[in-house]
Amino acid sequence: MTTRIDQNYPTPNFLLAEDEDSNPLQHVRIKIFDKTEFDDGNIHTWEAETITNIDGKWIDPVYLSEGYEWVVEFSRTTTHETVYVNISTV
Repeated sequence: MTTRIDQNYPTPNFLLAEDEDSNPLQHVRIKIFDKTEFDDGNIHTWEAETITNIDGKWIDPVYLSEGYEWVVEFSRTTTHETVYVNISTV
């Protein structure tokens, strides 16, 4: 089974791309890593990838296997800032 992941997982707008003033961010690259692999230093292989639209929403949802822990990476290409958020499909 898989779980649909987008800006509304696990609650509305939880994974929305915003700046520190809550303004939506466009063209943020989102990569999702298996948490175990990520914690072991494997940052060169990810499970899914998408980008955000003008409203900070994911252009495409991703589908992840149930029963795992994940790391969501938000990379701002304009400022080279990266933020990580842990999620679970357990």
